[in-house]
Amino acid sequence: MKNVLAPLGLGIILASLILRTFQPTCLLVISTDSAPEFHYSGAFFSFPMKTQEQHIYHGAALTQIVHHETFKALNRGSPEYGHYQVNADRHLFVKYRTNNGPKWTFTYSLDDIRCIRDATISSLKVFIVLTCGQETICALSEDQFKQILNIDNPTAQQQITVTVPKGGGCHVNGSNGKLKGVVTHNSYPGKVFE
Repeated sequence: MKNVLAPLGLGIILASLILRTFQPTCLLVISTDSAPEFHYSGAFFSFPMKTQEQHIYHGAALTQIVHHETFKALNRGSPEYGHYQVNADRHLFVKYRTNNGPKWTFTYSLDDIRCIRDATISSLKVFIVLTCGQETICALSEDQFKQILNIDNPTAQQQITVTVPKGGGCHVNGSNGKLKGVVTHNSYPGKVFE
């Protein structure tokens, strides 16, 4: 089983810094026996940083991105939570589920779908990135997610379900049908940089 949360500390820091509108001058990590504590220290303030579950699971996906050899930059793609821009020309829409699997269901609101659609109009590279508990990260290219979601004319919320049978890759179904083929565990983050 691939442990996608191994780079937990860096992932929390990355996701949290991206979501902040200010530039901290110092980030202090204090390790304890139970869990690390994170503190910001800026020019006029100092306070503990509340770590939320979403920071951990988004961080698992983002850490693998920043460790890729062709990584240059990571920014917020829009005010929509989970929308990131990588290297100025790629958009990631990250969602997570915390259960142990082997099945994870991700829900997309109409606003989520519209934001994804808008990115596909303005960018050549758009990916949906699904953190499936501590099991795997399943990334779908635009060609793949358009097979299983109605992006062009959404009328209601939609879902993507990822199932990972023992010893197998990611089998993906969506509101519009089943993805042809299997998404392999080792395809992420490489496919984002192809």
